[in-house]
Amino acid sequence: VRSPHPSEPSTNQLEIVVLLESPGGAVSPYGLAASHLRRLRSTPGVTLTICIDAVAASGGYMMACESSPGRLYCAPFAMVGSIGVMGQSINLQRTLEGYGVRPY
Repeated sequence: VRSPHPSEPSTNQLEIVVLLESPGGAVSPYGLAASHLRRLRSTPGVTLTICIDAVAASGGYMMACESSPGRLYCAPFAMVGSIGVMGQSINLQRTLEGYGVRPY
């Protein structure tokens, strides 16, 4: 990789640049992709740079976090972040207890 600034010395390192665009989605694929980015980032002599142009939400945010201690560049109006995971479930404990069923 050549140094972008003439005053900085040139190095013989490899820089991997990832363009990340993600509206979010299922956790498993993003977890797998994040683990691959983590592996690349921890390889000696490799600098990981992640660029976000528009959106990196949810799992995309998780992947963007893997750039550290590398580089993360975002467009000025890029939306990067996560509001967390929303899950729904039904609790039937009281209903079942009304019929004499008690969970262990």
